[in-house]
Amino acid sequence: MTTTRRGFLGWASGVACASVLGGSQLGCASGGSPRWLRPGSRWQDASKSNPGALPRYRAEPRSLQDLREIVKAAEAEALTVRMTGSGHSYSDVAFSSGYLMSPVGLTRRLPVPREQLKAAARDAKLYRTESGATIRQLNADLDCEGLAFQNLGGYDAQTLAGAAMTGTHGSGLKYGPIPSQIVSLQVVVAGGEVLQLEPSEGITDAARFPGFVESDGQRVPARLVQDDRAFNAACVSMGALGVVYSVTLAVTDAFWLKEAPLVTTWGAVNEPGGFIDRLLRSAPLVASGPEPEYYEVSLNPYPPRRGAGAAEHQVLLQQRYKLEREPWRSTSDRKRGRLGAELDGLGTVLSGHGAVLAELVNRLPHEAPAVITESINSRADRSYIAKSYEVFNIGPVNHMRVFGVELSFHLRDTRRVAERFFQLAAEHADQGMVHTTPCTLRFVKRSPANLAMMHGRDTCTLEIGSVLGVSRAREMLLRYEQVFMRELGARPHWGLDMKALRGVSQLKALWGDANVDDWLAVYRELNRSGVFDGPLTDRLGISIRS
Repeated sequence: MTTTRRGFLGWASGVACASVLGGSQLGCASGGSPRWLRPGSRWQDASKSNPGALPRYRAEPRSLQDLREIVKAAEAEALTVRMTGSGHSYSDVAFSSGYLMSPVGLTRRLPVPREQLKAAARDAKLYRTESGATIRQLNADLDCEGLAFQNLGGYDAQTLAGAAMTGTHGSGLKYGPIPSQIVSLQVVVAGGEVLQLEPSEGITDAARFPGFVESDGQRVPARLVQDDRAFNAACVSMGALGVVYSVTLAVTDAFWLKEAPLVTTWGAVNEPGGFIDRLLRSAPLVASGPEPEYYEVSLNPYPPRRGAGAAEHQVLLQQRYKLEREPWRSTSDRKRGRLGAELDGLGTVLSGHGAVLAELVNRLPHEAPAVITESINSRADRSYIAKSYEVFNIGPVNHMRVFGVELSFHLRDTRRVAERFFQLAAEHADQGMVHTTPCTLRFVKRSPANLAMMHGRDTCTLEIGSVLGVSRAREMLLRYEQVFMRELGARPHWGLDMKALRGVSQLKALWGDANVDDWLAVYRELNRSGVFDGPLTDRLGISIRS
């Protein structure tokens, strides 16, 4: 690692701070500096979609005690603290100018202390892990035990805590976002205090809670807080309420999925008796036979010919059917899409992970519709059957260098969202701003988490992505956010955002005054020193230190 003069001075200051706080208090290596301290260096998201952050220090905690020490060191220097995930947020949600922590040392599975649980929870299917474990790692570990997540998004390289704290989700109205699967959180808040946060009727028997958490061979003092208000604020908190150490999940028995993609048109899914019509009427989604458990609709932003109406836009209706056990599978059932994952992966590599595509549409923007049409056609398939987590993961396309936004709407506005999107895509194309990927509607159950995008309402989300390097893509994505926020009360995804939210009044207009005030009350309590302030809280106008 190359260390700049600024980075070296930051390192030296950190060592001095550690000395002031006392070697007996900090997990110091033999050289006298904390084992977790690293020189400051630039951090960027996985796609390098923006300049990123240049913190004074980097830190790699390996235990709960390390997290406490880092928070207290930052407070002693009047600096801020953030924990990155795997870098799959394209916004400023993880940025810090003070201490920026990496979760790579916090990936262990932890025992569920069943002796501390209420009788009704002792036999529940629970899984506890440190916050830095990736969803991919957890999928493998759970599968070995015959268990699985209830629902997932399309990418598995995210850390669990990073996905949860930004409200990431899958699709299917029976299921809320990933944080809805959390039943207990252990968080380090201002002052280095450790809280175990649970709902008011949480899984832990307060009389059996010992007043400490075991981590890395140490008993770290902790306080149990069973309170809906605090728990709902913390489950989607963007790192602003504290640093998550561990998460306990409610999981389910392992299951298989049959994916049945259908290339059709918006008119076909939206007509009376079509998929969207049935979904919005809460009618059975199919006329007869088993119901899909999970479903989404990918939209081609462009019609098949200039002047065609919304009904003619190509869509991919993705329906996934839950299977309790592995069925017999034909060769075609094991292959996904027209080409299969292997050829899809080769195509991703040959495209320079999207660089070739970006160059093509920058030179020949009129080719963008054909690119997207072919992308949707390539997903056509009779069926793909695999373990649940293998189907949730959308495959090699995840390795394209992309960025984007996602917006959440009231479910009832689904038709208006899609048809306004088609109009805006046409306007943008006329102005020289083009799409390179299909854009996807997903459907998520309402969430009690205050700042989840689906708080208080069953939700339709629209994800709008772009390959990196496409001319004016960032401008186009921001326009979508601004128009949809203004016209349909869209709530931006905390990690997929062009920094569209500017001020707490805008936050309250979209999430509700009383609801945001509830979240702010917990935020001001747990971030009372301002140690978890950052660019996100700055632009919302809620930073404590400002």
